[in-house]
Amino acid sequence: MRLNGTGNATYLEELVKNLSEVPKDIYGVFALIGELDVKCKATTDEMTKLSKQYLSKSKRTLKDLQSEETQDMIVKIEQQHKDCIKLSKEKLDLANRAYDVVDNHIRRLDEYLSRFESELRETGQDMNAKSDGTKELDGKDLDMPIDPNEPTYCICHRVSFGEMVACDNPECKIEWFHFECVDLKKQPKGRWYCPECTENLKKKRKI
Repeated sequence: MRLNGTGNATYLEELVKNLSEVPKDIYGVFALIGELDVKCKATTDEMTKLSKQYLSKSKRTLKDLQSEETQDMIVKIEQQHKDCIKLSKEKLDLANRAYDVVDNHIRRLDEYLSRFESELRETGQDMNAKSDGTKELDGKDLDMPIDPNEPTYCICHRVSFGEMVACDNPECKIEWFHFECVDLKKQPKGRWYCPECTENLKKKRKI
């Protein structure tokens, strides 16, 4: 696919079309999560109501606790508890699906950017040529104007892009870091501290 003439238009149209599908896909998933929230709340409210009734009866005699009505309450409360767990798992599955939708579109965008870079190389254009008002993403300069009001992060003092990790030190001055700037390939497991906070913590332990 060429980036000149109609090829360029086709390429951009394909890119815009895929990006425009993201809100629709996400909206559909979150609409389902909203429906499950309503069901879960209704079940929880009913379970709370029955639990109060059961506790009220438990203050009476042992005969009341062993009555058929009370036993039915216990069965219903247990079932409602299971229903709440099931609904919560379904919501979690949907949240994971939403994450996958976004992740798939990000991967597709990365693919487009890679193809775009290849096309530029074929036409003899330098992808790494720097100019004023450009933003560097993962080592590549794209012709994108920088918003002067956009906050910067990380030890590189650049804007947010790509995958980032937060320092678990609540007093960290920077807080967010780009993976590439702190030599990370994936999200760390457990607590993670930036190089500066790690050094400061070591000094405190020695004192």
